[in-house]
Amino acid sequence: MFKKKNFFKKILTFLLVLISISPPAEASQSDRLKGYAWSDGAGWISFNCTNTGSCSVVDYGVTTDSSGNLSGYAWSDNLGWLSFHFSDMQGISGASQPKVDLNTGEFSGTAYFRAGGSVSDDGWLGLVDLSLASFPSNNPKINFSTYEVEGWAWGNINTGWISFNCSNDSSCGTSDYQVTYDPFFFEFSANDGTSESSKLDYNGDVTLYWTTVGASGPCTASNGTSSWRSPSSKVSNGSEIIYNLISDTTFSLTCQDSSGNSLTRDLKIWVKPPTPVVIFGADDTNIAYNTSTNLNWTVDHVSGCTISGPGNFTPAQSVSLGSNQSAPTGNLTALSNYFEITCSSDSIYPDETKSLYIYVEKLAVNLRSDKNPVPYGEKIKLYYSTEFPTSGTCVATGDVPDWAGSAIDESPGEHEFISGDTVGGQAYTATLTCDGSNSQQQSATVNLNVRNKPNYQEI
Repeated sequence: MFKKKNFFKKILTFLLVLISISPPAEASQSDRLKGYAWSDGAGWISFNCTNTGSCSVVDYGVTTDSSGNLSGYAWSDNLGWLSFHFSDMQGISGASQPKVDLNTGEFSGTAYFRAGGSVSDDGWLGLVDLSLASFPSNNPKINFSTYEVEGWAWGNINTGWISFNCSNDSSCGTSDYQVTYDPFFFEFSANDGTSESSKLDYNGDVTLYWTTVGASGPCTASNGTSSWRSPSSKVSNGSEIIYNLISDTTFSLTCQDSSGNSLTRDLKIWVKPPTPVVIFGADDTNIAYNTSTNLNWTVDHVSGCTISGPGNFTPAQSVSLGSNQSAPTGNLTALSNYFEITCSSDSIYPDETKSLYIYVEKLAVNLRSDKNPVPYGEKIKLYYSTEFPTSGTCVATGDVPDWAGSAIDESPGEHEFISGDTVGGQAYTATLTCDGSNSQQQSATVNLNVRNKPNYQEI
């Protein structure tokens, strides 16, 4: 079927055409597919410029990514560029992503002769079927023992059957040809932090994984953290834990095949900003009336903070950032005083708010009698209560019988005192004086009169 002299004639023609025609996009000489396929309509189809040593003139090839998706260009000396870029086939009925299953070696999808798509009068859209749904046993497939592609693809009556290997038509020895698959590729991945939507926690650990096929010798690490770079030599298949990442970091790994072709994979790990730290307190949360205390705060990983509350923090005040900050409240008189610190940070975190109450211990002394004037012959009943006295400082004075110098109960609640005997027509005074914190002193006084003895006349 094939003659070697025809083969070399085709190659010569092919080289002459390549000098004047550039591919739609450049490729790499380390592409995965190399060699020739044949069809009666398309002639020889070259899958890589290394077949003819023409890469310095026209650089082209067909490759796969680590998922098996095909891309790039092959060249037919009869029909021009055969595209494996799915983007070139958009809008063409029946087109699908050309692909190789890296587990089974089977091809699927479509390729596209650009020249065919430009012909409008014969109905051919330029597609080449790699799936062969009608002849699934004959579709192109990588033999992972030889890494040769075997089987056929179908274009249409313009191209006919495309053979990927001389073994398909028993022409080997007469016209040896085949498309081969260079298995050199590798995947570089991580268990976390591989996108902005799945960032690694601040100061977290991430495991990097890499798997190579066809690598020759160890790979070389670069970029990333110092622990990743040293030692830089990495086994061709492995994993490594990177500890305590605190910022977005790109790791790089370069591997080579036996021909010296290099592949470099960059892997960016996204890291969340640190979680805001907000600690808020006060020197004392119970203070004397009309006195001040200090607010204390420590904030980190925030962009700004304000404190609101009575005294010096009305209106709200912007405050210094950092550790062990403080500022006085100003004198406080309300019994309950609410303070709040609000800090903002990176947009992925909501505002952080902490609050506290400072209570004012306002000294209070209350003293009353149940009756005034007091009926003749009755004893005086006094009722008293105190708030926030300094322990043991309340003193009873006055001339109410048995009141002066009596033991004052300073516990919460109202307490009763019953005097000694009173004298009719007598005026009495009772005073209760207490001391509180910060020189507070309060007194309460009750002035009482006892009625005279009644003057009765017998009838």
